[in-house]
Amino acid sequence: MNIRPVNVADITQAVADLLAAHPDLAGVQIEQGEEINASPTACPWLGVYRAGIKYPTHTLGMGAGYRRQAVELIVVAQASHPAAGRDCARELEDLLQHVIGALLSDPSLRGTVDVLDEFEVRYPDYRRQDGRYFQTAFIYFTGVTNVTAY
Repeated sequence: MNIRPVNVADITQAVADLLAAHPDLAGVQIEQGEEINASPTACPWLGVYRAGIKYPTHTLGMGAGYRRQAVELIVVAQASHPAAGRDCARELEDLLQHVIGALLSDPSLRGTVDVLDEFEVRYPDYRRQDGRYFQTAFIYFTGVTNVTAY
């Protein structure tokens, strides 16, 4: 028996494609695996990243290689506004609402995982740069699937 985990690049590509196809995210720049955006003029901006993978055991009796694959993913969301931090925060929250809605609308991420789990949003950066308010949020979530045998 050969064991084959899911290729995480396929999952991050599915996330990027899913976001790019969502009508509420039209016009948003979406990148995968690139440096995190440093320019407020490039907003609204989304970046798709992998954070880690866990392979917990799943079912007894299926053999030592049979495991779940929990792929930890991050979507970085950024917004900017020329006038006020609160207006920037509103734009960022609107963007987050659309991103999370898009992800939850296809919890299999185009068939690359079985289910999405453990959604969490964190706000690591508030700043003013180049005369604009510039805010960042990280959406952490996990795609869970089974490792396959062939």
